[in-house]
Amino acid sequence: DYMEWTIFPALEMANSEIIDPFSKDANAYDVKGHYPSGDVKLPSYLDGVVGDKGMYSTIADLYAFYKTIKSQNPISDSLWAEATSPKAKTGASAFYGYGWRIKPLPEANDTLIYHNGWWRGFRTYFWMSS
Repeated sequence: DYMEWTIFPALEMANSEIIDPFSKDANAYDVKGHYPSGDVKLPSYLDGVVGDKGMYSTIADLYAFYKTIKSQNPISDSLWAEATSPKAKTGASAFYGYGWRIKPLPEANDTLIYHNGWWRGFRTYFWMSS
């Protein structure tokens, strides 16, 4: 509810929502995840978990989110720096912050800030440079 009442309207993300996959609205769509092997992933009792999944959006809404983040509004510079600074090491040169994966790119004098969405045959990628 918080995302739908606060975050999405503030960022003008009109086509994004948190969906309970077992609701009547969600079941109106016959969507199944697929893996490259051709396996079809049917619904799971874990499909209703939110926090790291359950948000559905569009390219246009994710672009609105990106523009907002890059303009430093409504998130302060200090809060953004805290969220995107390494908190845990996840690989030889990769880290996790507060909700974001972080990969320094020393050859480009930049840092890749990203998060990959993945759940049972569905994939999304959201990457941006620091």
